[in-house]
Amino acid sequence: MHTRTPLTLLKSLLCTAAIGALVASCAPLDKAAPPVATLTLPKKANLKQLEEGRQVYATSCTHCHGPARVDRHGSNDRWTQKIMPSMCVKSKLTAEQSVAVTAYVMAARKSLGAQ
Repeated sequence: MHTRTPLTLLKSLLCTAAIGALVASCAPLDKAAPPVATLTLPKKANLKQLEEGRQVYATSCTHCHGPARVDRHGSNDRWTQKIMPSMCVKSKLTAEQSVAVTAYVMAARKSLGAQ
């Protein structure tokens, strides 16, 4: 019979808690910025670009804003003309990252019903 030492039990408990925290931390992001596979997209949507955009959103945008919902804070015009251009510059994104995150945010906003 295998006997667990207190240290082994503690390691197991910490590992379980870490996995639980990791899983729980994904929920707010999925609600704020839905996975690309869940979006209503046109047939010719560039899925690779949208996935890259969501990744940029998850790493760059949430760094300052947390998992803020992409369908809030103004109209689509405001997002494309003011918010995204200024935030992409402020975040020092490459041109490719800027295009990808803008495409993702606008697709997610549309899918979530933002106007």
